[in-house]
Amino acid sequence: MEARDSDGEMTIERPAFAVQEPGYELADMRATAVDALAKLSERDQTILRLRYFDELSQGEIATRVGVSQVHVSRLLRRSVGEFKQAME
Repeated sequence: MEARDSDGEMTIERPAFAVQEPGYELADMRATAVDALAKLSERDQTILRLRYFDELSQGEIATRVGVSQVHVSRLLRRSVGEFKQAME
């Protein structure tokens, strides 16, 4: 936008709103997720990685981690809840 200052000189007005760069929201969300994961214990991080990135079943995770499948289910429920809370 063009405008004139008090001396009558042409100036460029900048919009009052911020311009959001493409991909900024995704990068911000990714950084928030990394911070949220860092707040979890190492075991919880491992269990979430095995389930959601490596796509292992709860039984396979139980074998790798050395706990029962039922306990993996509980740990996943708790860890996901803590992760969601940390993302807010």
